[in-house]
Amino acid sequence: MRDGDPIDIVNDCGYNRCGGLGDFLDIRVDAYGRTWFALSHNIADIGIFGTINSGPSLRGENITMLPEMPLGGMLTL
Repeated sequence: MRDGDPIDIVNDCGYNRCGGLGDFLDIRVDAYGRTWFALSHNIADIGIFGTINSGPSLRGENITMLPEMPLGGMLTL
């Protein structure tokens, strides 16, 4: 458990997994080549979606960098 972390709020690593973060649901690559993933937060019973804010596109024959996205942080949870 980490102080101030709205996801890691449970002190055990049993049924709720470590910190209450639950099942990995899915991962997709959008039309631009950016990876998006979905998780479940067991304690709050909500879905969490995320992506990587910078890096290469996973689509196309040439390696190109994606435009950087702003960081989300706790305000986006």
